[in-house]
Amino acid sequence: MEGLLDKPLNPNKLLKEQFVSNLTGSSLLEIAALSTIVPAVVVLRKWSSRDNIRRDSVKKNDDALAGHKDGVYYFSALVIDFLTVVLPILLIFTILAEWAYICAISLVAVISIYILFKRYLVFSSYSNFCDLVFAALIPF
Repeated sequence: MEGLLDKPLNPNKLLKEQFVSNLTGSSLLEIAALSTIVPAVVVLRKWSSRDNIRRDSVKKNDDALAGHKDGVYYFSALVIDFLTVVLPILLIFTILAEWAYICAISLVAVISIYILFKRYLVFSSYSNFCDLVFAALIPF
């Protein structure tokens, strides 16, 4: 009778325990790097899109089929979003997991360069010093 009580109900319990034993987990730095990647990719996609410019510049054409143009526009936006947001995130979280730090640093560097470039363009457009100081105080 005691032989039945010594056996676990789940025969794979020992295998499961061996599978999860001696795992170290993730460090806080790795979690921070992976948490930085998602917003960085989304910000870069938003900045690189010209959606607002396209919508404002397209004039309404009553003769055109509205559903066809909207469907093509939304499908192309969906494909571009998948290729520029979802696919890189999936790759970095799976295949490129060893390169997470380098990817996070690269994305933050690209965003920083873009911000500095935009600020330089804004600052160079002002002619006198007062306008330059006023523009530095206004956040983007």
